[in-house]
Amino acid sequence: EFFSTWLSYSFSKNDYVFDELNDSNPFPNNIDVRHAVTFASTYDFNNLKIALGFNWHSGRPQTLPLEAQDQSSNQIDYKAPNSGRISDYFRTDISATYQLKFADKLDASIGASIWNLFDRENVINTYYAKNTDGEIITIDNLSLGITPNISFRLRF
Repeated sequence: EFFSTWLSYSFSKNDYVFDELNDSNPFPNNIDVRHAVTFASTYDFNNLKIALGFNWHSGRPQTLPLEAQDQSSNQIDYKAPNSGRISDYFRTDISATYQLKFADKLDASIGASIWNLFDRENVINTYYAKNTDGEIITIDNLSLGITPNISFRLRF
């Protein structure tokens, strides 16, 4: 029997500074994920390994449209660059593998996993467009929902 666990945290601040734009005021880079936490744990028993993991990070920056828009244009007017944030991301994964021994020089493993176990809808990016009535519509790109996987590996 063997049990292991780990936890990681990262803080990252990535700002843009453009002298010619925005009066040299820094604003968050598109990939600025300020806080990220990963937790994982595994349990080995004989030939079986079970793992559970959690991934969380604060939302990425986004540039939001202004509430009041120029209705005479198809163009969208936006607030300050990356002054908003997409909602936080959270995902839980689980997996299991089992080792098989057939002969001295032949073994295998079979595995199954479920990515995003609780089928959480995580927004990974947001876009905006105007419809034919001139109204702004929000287009959210979502991460994968619950995603099962199976594997079989033969080693010789």
